[in-house]
Amino acid sequence: MKVPEIKRVEPKVVLPGGLVRIAVRGLNSVGNAAVFFNGELAPFVGASSHSILARVPAVAGLCKVTLDREGAGKSEAGAYAATPIATEVNPVGNPAADRAGNIYVTFSGPRGAAVPFSVYMLSAASGAKEPFLTDIVNATGIVISSDDTLYISSRHTGIVYKCDMARNLEKFSESMGIASGLALDREGNLYVGDRGGVIHKLDRAGKDEVFCEIEPSVSAFHLAMRSDDTLFVSGPTLATQDNIYEIGRDRTPKVFFHGIGRPQGMAFDAAGRLLVTGSYKGRRGLFAFDPGGRIEQLVSSPMLVGVLATPNGDLILADSDTLYRVPSGNW
Repeated sequence: MKVPEIKRVEPKVVLPGGLVRIAVRGLNSVGNAAVFFNGELAPFVGASSHSILARVPAVAGLCKVTLDREGAGKSEAGAYAATPIATEVNPVGNPAADRAGNIYVTFSGPRGAAVPFSVYMLSAASGAKEPFLTDIVNATGIVISSDDTLYISSRHTGIVYKCDMARNLEKFSESMGIASGLALDREGNLYVGDRGGVIHKLDRAGKDEVFCEIEPSVSAFHLAMRSDDTLFVSGPTLATQDNIYEIGRDRTPKVFFHGIGRPQGMAFDAAGRLLVTGSYKGRRGLFAFDPGGRIEQLVSSPMLVGVLATPNGDLILADSDTLYRVPSGNW
């Protein structure tokens, strides 16, 4: 009997609970076939003679994906399951990294509720999660400047805070509405998304001007700045498919892409690709747009809220309570 063969696993990077499509050859019947990730059964969601859709079990790190058809032998391929690096956090957007490689993540909490710690730091040296800031209600967006100044928004108070590495915290700007996503341009101007439909631009002194207005979001605006200071904005609405906006120097919002379901955290990687968390054509996880605008799925997972491409090439993914890492070279 011919051994069925795994042709490819799509995508190669996964989180537990995500769906992978396994293209196969020579699988005449799926009735006695099974797929395993490092020996853990991956339940079938759908299957045919040429393709299997399976749910990823609770695994982490490099994975051996095995197709086992009883009586016909096994075929193997590789994948990478993102590794949890911090739990009991509560981000609602992207994490951030400083020049030393430390990672910062918010604990947002229920609306209006005080929490013990507003921002945690993951040490680059030890990997340990350490409390970093307190006293910010509903910490929402976080971004770090080139001189390691942190900016943190509060969706509850509409305040944007400024903090140095010595943890000296001060109000940077107020009256930002339902302040959510943050981004910085090359000159150090800060952009703040008010989910009511306004993108604010703050100079280094905190002077505020309206940068542009777009369709309101039901949850938050998420911002990402391209290297040429073009701003990209996502914000889930009540629609099943949403827009990603591109806003250049003329401040006119243009639809960069339509069709992402519940787009949230966004970032650019070293190759200039726009990374977006959300869903597309029934798939969930992380998607990448190359400079030509072509889209591909990089990571399969349950719903993500944030993403960070670190300077050393790691990929950091965030859901509502956990941070995951995919080391450089594995994504």
